[in-house]
Amino acid sequence: MRITILLQLAILTFIPMLASAQYRIHSWESFEEGIPQNLTFGHYADGTTIFPFSYNSPSAPAEMRSALASQVLGRTGILFRPVPVDKPHLSLYSPVSLDRSALGEAGRALYQADVFLPAEGTPIPNISLLAQVISSDGRAGYSFYRFGILGTGHHLFFSFTDDASEPSIYHQQPLADFELKRPGWHRIQIIFLGQDKIYCAINTRMTEFSPISESTHRRLNAGLMVTANPQGVPAAAVIDNLSIQWTPMEVPLPDSPWIAQDPRIAETPLDEGLLWETNPSAAWRVASTQRRPLLVMFYAPRINPFQHLLSIYPNDDEARELLSKYVLLKVDANQLAGGALAERFNIFRLPTLLLMNPEGKETDRIEIISGRTTWDEVVAQLE
Repeated sequence: MRITILLQLAILTFIPMLASAQYRIHSWESFEEGIPQNLTFGHYADGTTIFPFSYNSPSAPAEMRSALASQVLGRTGILFRPVPVDKPHLSLYSPVSLDRSALGEAGRALYQADVFLPAEGTPIPNISLLAQVISSDGRAGYSFYRFGILGTGHHLFFSFTDDASEPSIYHQQPLADFELKRPGWHRIQIIFLGQDKIYCAINTRMTEFSPISESTHRRLNAGLMVTANPQGVPAAAVIDNLSIQWTPMEVPLPDSPWIAQDPRIAETPLDEGLLWETNPSAAWRVASTQRRPLLVMFYAPRINPFQHLLSIYPNDDEARELLSKYVLLKVDANQLAGGALAERFNIFRLPTLLLMNPEGKETDRIEIISGRTTWDEVVAQLE
């Protein structure tokens, strides 16, 4: 389910910052309605080289429109199609910037996008994520941090270009080190930690050249760049979910949704005896049809209060009987859609259990506080 977040972001302007254990959405371009008018084309890009792409298109690979992809990406992304002869460099960026000073000493900002890598034997497009400098007069120039796939698709690279012909910082690492699924979706990230550290990651797995010490620029927006490869092969790129998330606190990084493609990585279980839905639309549909109350758990897997919840959550018949009265929905609030839903309900502490009636109206909420909340207190509110 894709959630419109403009209203929620407007509301958040008037909400004081509370102690939280989650990331806030600073900007998010989901491209469900095409390319927003406030986004700016750069280099040689225009509407003929960057345009919306439907995942229901006959040309879309099956892996591009899987059940997981439909939940994370929705129906539409954008396609970059560089023309090597006259339009080899295409870029697109958002005017919404984040000031790194807001991160304090331990906060993090996640600049990220979801990219599709084609099947083996097919050229990998040169895709880069940009954290672009916004000048004092609000203009975006050619000073930026850049992380992505280089040349013939064999290397990842990071560079810092400060409005010069050559980058002042440059690192690279073999792409093969990451053993990325192809064809498949992957999340590329530039992560700012505090005031002077930069990490580069794919699916939240750090590159070997991270961290990078660089603190020159403060106000940065998010952008994308796709270039023709050195052989002049016009490898097109499909990209989605250009976003910035941030937190002023020391909070674990959210897992990439695409690690579910890796059978070696398993999510922390809640209770094998109960069915926890992960799709809000499906859960609300069941609650409405069956006239049952809905229990929504907003959580993030590795935060201490969630681990505390798992420790007080008794895996016994009485617990299952009580919870089976509800339609159960779990929402990772540090994912984009989950974060937007959490903001919609003004939830700024994790985990929180939200109780709703079949009409979708909130009836109660339970905040789990590590070391303080007991299972008996949870039961009392659920009953």
